[in-house]
Amino acid sequence: MIATGAEPSYGIGGGTAPFKVISNDVSVATLTVTDKAFTLKGVKGGAATLVLSDAAGSTKSIEVTVTPVATTPMLVTPAAASASVGDVLYFRVSGGSPAYEVLVNNTSIAMTSTPTVSTSGGTFSLNLLKVGSTTIAITDGLGQTQTVTLTVDAAIAKLRLAPSALTIDENFKGGITFNIYGGSADSTYTIFTSDQAFFKAPEPTQSMTFSSGLGTSSDRCILPNNVAPATITDIYDVQITVVDQTGASAVSVVSIRDNARGCL
Repeated sequence: MIATGAEPSYGIGGGTAPFKVISNDVSVATLTVTDKAFTLKGVKGGAATLVLSDAAGSTKSIEVTVTPVATTPMLVTPAAASASVGDVLYFRVSGGSPAYEVLVNNTSIAMTSTPTVSTSGGTFSLNLLKVGSTTIAITDGLGQTQTVTLTVDAAIAKLRLAPSALTIDENFKGGITFNIYGGSADSTYTIFTSDQAFFKAPEPTQSMTFSSGLGTSSDRCILPNNVAPATITDIYDVQITVVDQTGASAVSVVSIRDNARGCL
């Protein structure tokens, strides 16, 4: 096992020179052969197989594991989401090592707007195509991967918010973008939040899109304090409610997830 960026050298004993060493995945590990030694370089986290061969045709396989370098953990927001067919959802990627690759497991259910996000803090969107569930894998340049769970239900005509449910990490301090569907024509929408410490209620709007940012608290840490629940829990739910001029309402539930790292 070697770390990303490490370049250890190894001697070759026995066999008949010249020697060749081949890596089955140069994106994980590369190497250079010199006389009866080779130098291995860890490129990114992952596993690779090295095959050492000599002039007589003898071979030996060596399994190599490359560990990612210590870095800021990658954060994908939201980490899970539910919405309806026809909706468009937006996701933000930060931390880790850009660029990020975005891979949808089932492209018949959702289609990504881009296969890569080039910068930390960048976004990608998903167009929801049909009812079902799928996962989206986001991988950074060091091989760190985060998986987003997506659930798509049937579209309905009544007032609704997209996403209708989502999960975020407690370290996420940014805003969440919501889309309004099915409201009355030319309506002014009023937005409410069940916890103004964690999410600010925007001003009334006629736009079909709005963002709810951080509220009166400086973070969204859900450990017990003045703005957290009285009992330590893994998840703390905040309801975002929109009401149109006819009195129709729709709710989205934002689940704030505790994590092993603690609040940063």
